[in-house]
Amino acid sequence: MSDAVRAALPALLDGGKLTMDPARVAKGTVMDGEATQAQLAALLVAL
Repeated sequence: MSDAVRAALPALLDGGKLTMDPARVAKGTVMDGEATQAQLAALLVAL
């Protein structure tokens, strides 16, 4: 389970925006295969 993706979700779900650094880290986590399928789905829906 990825802490980076978990940290990015609340900001997006509250209608906020991600700054460059959290977005970069979350994307890197997804691309490295460290995010679960559920986290990836949640991130994509939130975006």
